[in-house]
Amino acid sequence: MVLYALVASLGFGLLYAETAFARVPSLDGSAGYGAAACAAFLLAFLVPPRLFRYTNDDRAPRVMSQLIARAVVAALIVLALNVGVWFMLADGIRLLEELYVYALIALFLFHGFAGAVAAHVVYLQQTKQYNSNQLVAVLGLVTLILLVLTLYFIAFDWAIPRDAYIHLRDLTLVTLALLAYGRAVYLMAHH
Repeated sequence: MVLYALVASLGFGLLYAETAFARVPSLDGSAGYGAAACAAFLLAFLVPPRLFRYTNDDRAPRVMSQLIARAVVAALIVLALNVGVWFMLADGIRLLEELYVYALIALFLFHGFAGAVAAHVVYLQQTKQYNSNQLVAVLGLVTLILLVLTLYFIAFDWAIPRDAYIHLRDLTLVTLALLAYGRAVYLMAHH
């Protein structure tokens, strides 16, 4: 978990540093934004599981409430980071759009699908309360949605001539999405 949190946090730190550098071409300034994002994401990954614990002896509703609480705290940390970056860089609607996409990926893929959902599936597997057919159906559907969205947004972004950082941002986002998806599948498939 710590290695995954570190790699994901470094990836998001790089993403925020790229975004800051495109607006304020200063290596020190963009490195500061990247370091702040990396620290915030590390907090979002490591603090909530220590605050909201459960065991396999707990009933499913309690486990789900603990997992949702983890996701909510992680979401608040990510959203606070995005609000802070938006106010500090003050670059209007374009920056808001980028931060919105970063927040969606962080919240839904990392803290939602690869976080709360994967942890709940692992709990259900360990306590013999799950149906493998449902798991295969969910993984298939999520795979299809991610593939279509990734191809659509990359084609959309790359069809218009833009700054080079947009392409670098897209590649970083795709890599992060694959990291989260890979972690979720790994957790759910190894029971």
